[in-house]
Amino acid sequence: MKITPYLKILAEKEGSDLYFSTGARVSAKFNGVLTPLGKDPAPAGWVNTLALEIMNEKQNRNLKKNQK
Repeated sequence: MKITPYLKILAEKEGSDLYFSTGARVSAKFNGVLTPLGKDPAPAGWVNTLALEIMNEKQNRNLKKNQK
């Protein structure tokens, strides 16, 4: 999964939240401070791909249905 490296960083550094947004760098909160985890912004479609990877089949169908 593409999200696994971010989860590992969050766990290792005892972070609390992950933020994924198209056009922005992936960020996480560490001790209440929002910190970028990469240097490149998330390209169009990438965040959606991440979401689909971690959802089960029913959740995938519901998301696709609601995106129309």
